[in-house]
Amino acid sequence: MVQTRIVSSLEKALSHEDIKKYPRLKKISALMGERVAVQYLYTRSPDTEHVEGVQICTPSLSGELAKYTTVRRVEHIGAIKTTDAVWDDNYISTRPGLYPDLLQPLGYGGRARIVGGALESLWLEITLPQDCSELPDDPTLKVTLLFSDGSPLSEDEVTVHIVRSVLPEQTLIHTEWFYADSIAFFYRVPMWSKKHWELLEVYARSAVRCGVNMLLTPLTTYATNGRRANSQLVKIKKVGEGYRFGFSRLDRWIEMCNRVGIKYFELTHICNGAVNPARVWAMVDSEKKLLFDYGMSATDPEYTKLIRALLKAFLAHMKHRGDDGRCFFHVSDEPGKDRIEKYAAVKESVADILKGYPVMDALYNLEFYERGLVNNPVPALGKEEPFIEAKVENLWTYYANGPMDGNYTNRHVMMPSCRNRSLGLMLYKYNLKGFLHWGFNHWLDQRSEHLINPYVEISSDRWLPAGDPFLVYPGFDGKPLESIRYSVLHEAMQDIRALRLAESLYSREEVISAIDEAFGEPITFRTSARHPSQILSARERINRMIEERI
Repeated sequence: MVQTRIVSSLEKALSHEDIKKYPRLKKISALMGERVAVQYLYTRSPDTEHVEGVQICTPSLSGELAKYTTVRRVEHIGAIKTTDAVWDDNYISTRPGLYPDLLQPLGYGGRARIVGGALESLWLEITLPQDCSELPDDPTLKVTLLFSDGSPLSEDEVTVHIVRSVLPEQTLIHTEWFYADSIAFFYRVPMWSKKHWELLEVYARSAVRCGVNMLLTPLTTYATNGRRANSQLVKIKKVGEGYRFGFSRLDRWIEMCNRVGIKYFELTHICNGAVNPARVWAMVDSEKKLLFDYGMSATDPEYTKLIRALLKAFLAHMKHRGDDGRCFFHVSDEPGKDRIEKYAAVKESVADILKGYPVMDALYNLEFYERGLVNNPVPALGKEEPFIEAKVENLWTYYANGPMDGNYTNRHVMMPSCRNRSLGLMLYKYNLKGFLHWGFNHWLDQRSEHLINPYVEISSDRWLPAGDPFLVYPGFDGKPLESIRYSVLHEAMQDIRALRLAESLYSREEVISAIDEAFGEPITFRTSARHPSQILSARERINRMIEERI
């Protein structure tokens, strides 16, 4: 016996679970121009007598939404390190095992294999056009599972109610750190070669599709105790006691970003841990040399001299292009309070050059902002309250690795998808201007020395909880393969856009009151959804409010 049903994108269907555990989704609403994801679950009883054609079937789409829908298979991926020493009760499981995450095209010529006793899923993504005039208010998507002879085995249907207003453009600034070297390593191509540039553009376009509009831009190679390749965009030549800079690769990078839709450039950090310099390569007497590296001092007078010259030349170049207003700068990532004086020394060495430009760093302590060292602080979740109470302008937030307890939002593989999507409601309620995460495509170990196999284990060689280091898998055809976490994060970004639209029709207070009521409790960073219905109810409430005013 084969059983099927359509369920929300916020369900994570484990292969050993009963299909009846996951509630059917009959109807959902969306704005024009929005991407809507649902899942099609299917399973065959292990005691079903084998009948030819049952094990490999074809999912067939029909209805008004069929031509707007893509189908991918949900694959389970191994997770060995599921969490650190702390966690809370809002996890699917904390045991090592196989978890649904990878989204990849159907095999067998567009067919699906049904394994007896295993629950499997297809990911159906509906992309509504911005002009839905040819669609009725409540178009349907029908999914029919066909035998090999074309006869129907099962049929399911979902309706998408169209709210006749276009989803507005994203205003939240969103960055997921983009590693050019990781792409070169995996595909075994030289850094900045023609093939590398082709791959970079494909992956940058994928980042934009997820809602990323700021790209980590490597003026220098990021400081690390590993052995990253020379990934700096700027060509540097030491001439006597000074330096010359070449920006041809930077120009190519900017042109790529313009083509794919990137709005902002996030420049790599001047130093690491407020102690070590970035890795800087330069031509010295016709030989490429590593001038600065991990273990050296970020306040070395020669390093300060180089960085000041580089930043002056870079900003002059960007001003000439008319692009300097798109730049955000970093001093050091996650500086601890015990290193505030070291951080201050590095910042002060370039403060005159960066005056008037946003300096943003992931950090924990408000004192960095109070002392004027960071004008765009990015506090970690769990450390954001003092910044909110201080009414910091242009406030961002981030999560990385943790927090893993306290019911904060996060996107680890073992967490329910509704916990991931809760981020959108939270960012809106606290009126945050940006969100940062460190891992869009980090397919490397902790020291960035070795590639990992992301199809086998996704914690960067047991370094971090599974799913933290990357959102996309490296496809062997040179194209990224998305994850459930990627798709659900994009849904969170769409939620913010819908909430901004509602705010333009009502007051901000009315919108917050509506989502709190539909969610079932006042939303805070510590109230991640425990069930998909909380997110779905809040979003449906907002859609109804929009429809009432348009």
